[in-house]
Amino acid sequence: MRRRNCHGIDVSTFQGIINWSQVKADGVRFAMIRSSYGWEDPDRQTDARFRENVEGAKQAGIPVGAYHYSYATNVEQAEKEAEFFLNIIAGYTFEYPVALDMEDASQRGLPRETLTDIAYTFLSRVEEAGYYVMLYANLDWLVNRLDMDRLSRFDVWLAQWSSDPTYTGSFGIWQYTSNGRVNGISPQVDRDISYRDYPTLIREAGLNGLRPGDTVSVGQEVRLKEGTDTFADGTSVASFVKDTLLYVRELDGDKALVSTSPTGSEYTGWFWQSDLTPVENAPALRVGAKVRYHGRLYASSTGNGPGRTVDGTFTVTRILPDRVTGVLLDNGLGWVSADALSVVG
Repeated sequence: MRRRNCHGIDVSTFQGIINWSQVKADGVRFAMIRSSYGWEDPDRQTDARFRENVEGAKQAGIPVGAYHYSYATNVEQAEKEAEFFLNIIAGYTFEYPVALDMEDASQRGLPRETLTDIAYTFLSRVEEAGYYVMLYANLDWLVNRLDMDRLSRFDVWLAQWSSDPTYTGSFGIWQYTSNGRVNGISPQVDRDISYRDYPTLIREAGLNGLRPGDTVSVGQEVRLKEGTDTFADGTSVASFVKDTLLYVRELDGDKALVSTSPTGSEYTGWFWQSDLTPVENAPALRVGAKVRYHGRLYASSTGNGPGRTVDGTFTVTRILPDRVTGVLLDNGLGWVSADALSVVG
């Protein structure tokens, strides 16, 4: 199940305090968040900002996944790391996979069979606990250090910092740079592209704490069904909301928290999921389309050279689908990510 490229980031405590509303407004549509590393000292080796980042991203309406950085050098340690990881992520829901990050220097010299055993042990244990798992590794590890035939049933998160990926195997997420810039994050940050509709895949499989019965996903665009006049608590809905594009920020059982703004900064309330309908047939992004955007523009299609900050409706004048910020607005006003735009006509 594929969709057009969805741009995201991966973060840890090293990114400091993050303004997730600004991140969302800058076109980020998912976040992979570090939960932990190793296993020996749970208090020290739980990422200091994991819970803050998960909650902040969700409040801004950004779907999230999680990852654990491994130091394991044998199967027994991989089992301990898996249990540590499961304890930390328990109680959260994730719209994106939960991943094992294998890249540490302490593992580099291990035999291929041992490294593969470590990955298989960790991923299998987490998968058995009801999660959609993923392996993060760079091109060298995937080609030369791991037996990907044995690991082929697990999704891959490819780390290859280049203009185009050259890995010939299957992968669902590509980390294409480590020095990205995003509004709301002061230091440089890893940037990623997802090629699969993970929120739908995971929800339909009933994994990561999501339910097959959920009819909407965090970050999805929805509208109220005809005849919906009240919030879930029975209070009346303002008339303008009935004809407005809404954004899902959070799910709680059969209810969904929605906002009239992608960043959650405007009119917000809880509705029953059954009163919402996903916007499946929105107008396609094309040259000449009218789009709504609030946020920063860039001077180039590569995401470099920040331009002006805008808020309004604009006309698409050029599209470069393989570029990070591949949509040009108003014949030179600036470039922006396709995933940051709402097509209105």
